[in-house]
Amino acid sequence: MRQQGDKMSYGGMDFREDIQREPAEKESPAVQAYREKIKKVDNILSYSGDFKQGYGEGGSGRIKKMYQFIQRDMEKLIRDEKVTVEPGEMQLLKNVLNEMREVLLNKTITPLVHDLSVELAKLIFNWNSQVAKQGDITLRCQNLENLANNYRTLGEASAVLRALIEKGKRELQYRPPAFELSKHYLRALREDEEP
Repeated sequence: MRQQGDKMSYGGMDFREDIQREPAEKESPAVQAYREKIKKVDNILSYSGDFKQGYGEGGSGRIKKMYQFIQRDMEKLIRDEKVTVEPGEMQLLKNVLNEMREVLLNKTITPLVHDLSVELAKLIFNWNSQVAKQGDITLRCQNLENLANNYRTLGEASAVLRALIEKGKRELQYRPPAFELSKHYLRALREDEEP
């Protein structure tokens, strides 16, 4: 290592900045979990074509707007700043939760819609527990997550039932000759029993 003026360098790389820099403050596990959640949602929202297909142009715009104010508020909380909720934002949030529920109930759920529903429900739930503290939003978030997760189970059950119905139809159409003889024999027995 050689010293050049004020800088310490090794092969032309300056290490003085790294030495003088304060060690970064370690974030709490809750903040780290929040950052991971934001990365997941950002990744999902990056598939704009699929996102708009699932929620429509208007719905996707409202979701993004709601997501932005939730992010803004959560960042303020991390910096220990005061957070105030605007009435229009609360109404937007409730409308978005209703729209997302309607999509889950009335449309085919793609993996993107499923993942976005689950991740946003968790993010909104956490935001609500820190900022708005409204019980109806907590309930809506839990319902949204349950709908998204249970849809997969119902979809799988539906596929199995469809396969069983098709198999049953094929079985009913198959009538071996022995069954026809048995029906004739049964009729003959009934006729013999009648006085």
